[in-house]
Amino acid sequence: IWWVCAVAYVLYIVSHDVAYTFVRHVLERREAERGDSGALRLARLFLRSLFDSESGNTLALTIIVVCTILFDILNSAFFHEDILLTRYSFFFFMLCMAFVLARIYAKRFEMASQINDVLEATVKQRTRQLEEQVLIAEAASRAKGDFLASMSHEIRTPLNAVIGMTKIGAQAVESARKNYAFAKIKEASEHLLGIINDILDISKIEAGKLELSRITFNVRDVISRVGNLMRFKTDEKNQEFSVAAADDLPIALFGDDLRLAQVITNLIGNAVKFTPEAGQITLAASFDGEADGLCTLRFLVRDTGIGITKEQQAKLFGLFQQAENTTTRKHGGTGLGLALSKQIVELMGGEIWVDSEPGQGSTFGFTIKAPRAEAPPENTVSESAAEEMREGEFQGSVILLAEDVEINREIVFSLLEPTGVAIDSAENGSQAVEMFERTPERYDLVLMDIQMPMMDGYEAARRIRAMDVPHAKTTPIIAMTANVFQDDIERALACGMNSHLGKPIDFDKLLATLRRYLGGGYSIQ
Repeated sequence: IWWVCAVAYVLYIVSHDVAYTFVRHVLERREAERGDSGALRLARLFLRSLFDSESGNTLALTIIVVCTILFDILNSAFFHEDILLTRYSFFFFMLCMAFVLARIYAKRFEMASQINDVLEATVKQRTRQLEEQVLIAEAASRAKGDFLASMSHEIRTPLNAVIGMTKIGAQAVESARKNYAFAKIKEASEHLLGIINDILDISKIEAGKLELSRITFNVRDVISRVGNLMRFKTDEKNQEFSVAAADDLPIALFGDDLRLAQVITNLIGNAVKFTPEAGQITLAASFDGEADGLCTLRFLVRDTGIGITKEQQAKLFGLFQQAENTTTRKHGGTGLGLALSKQIVELMGGEIWVDSEPGQGSTFGFTIKAPRAEAPPENTVSESAAEEMREGEFQGSVILLAEDVEINREIVFSLLEPTGVAIDSAENGSQAVEMFERTPERYDLVLMDIQMPMMDGYEAARRIRAMDVPHAKTTPIIAMTANVFQDDIERALACGMNSHLGKPIDFDKLLATLRRYLGGGYSIQ
């Protein structure tokens, strides 16, 4: 019985530690290091598993125990000596297993310590990153706080002029005094509108929605238009302003002429602001060549102003940044122009830079890339509006005006009264649809506001276009709204409208639009 039990015990130890534990470990190592094959690699795996693993250590001890058991079995069967080595081997086995367990524990402890070190380093890194983010957020918050304070000043200044000049004009008896007040009110209102447009553009930049339109335009016309506009400002400060356009400039390009004019205007406006009286300002435009179907144009605005230090130049093109904190108080401005200009130039595939030294003036330059247009651009709305309004020129035409705000209806009535056009007004989109449906042939054009009660302008335009009468398909519908973003314009056109006019109403553009659609030769697209 002893022999049978002893043999069974030996077989169990050998089968468990060799056939299962050790062989499984070898196979796992081989699976992990698969790639090379051969007896040498297999031997290397075997030895590594034997000396580097707990199962290998257990195997060595098991072999000793098995040998002593076999010796005791043979001794008991044949020699009958009073020797029992198995008890010593088991004692040795247990002692060695204690060291093996201690080794396992040491490895696990070392691994835990390494993991803790990694976690601690990760926590420190994340903490540093959070601290940096907090500092960045605090700096951005301070910058926006300063920006809001500057905006409050910039907005209240023209508002004060509007309110004050309105009072002066109301009290004035002489027509010259009233005209002077009206001119100042117009100037302050346009300045206020420019500030609001800058703020809206910044909002689009932060939302990643600043987009460019794509039209054919004449580069020289843009330069001439901006030059004529800015010449009034330079004349006010008795500054010498000159424009130099290279002879090889492309005649027509395909891109956004308004945004290009905005960048040039911003740079010249800054030059006027920071250049003393009798100073010199120059706008130069040149052609840098054509590659991959894109023309590269370079624009330089030079002035003899106060100049900018290197430290100040690093902050010029950031949002809500100016060269120094006192710039707004000294010279005015929102600190948005250069940031907007940088975004616009980059969208046009170019770059913007500044070269300046304190007291030596500044040179702001930028490049744009645009494809050459095949044909010169047609006359734009602003060119069509250059002609003075003619008395009764729209006599016999009838306009349907959909506008929910009474003062806005009054403004349109007053502006168009000299033209002789008849105007029917609706206070919401639903009423406009009903009036058009009753007498569609009466109306030659529809001026449609967008945000109205009962039914908005988009839905009203869709319903008019859906009417089963020919006049509903051909009557021009013009959006006249404060929704002036590019996606607002595209949505208006998608609803069946033919054009878009933004508020505040630009009378020249309104007049040009009416001439375009009421002047004959119009066809729906």
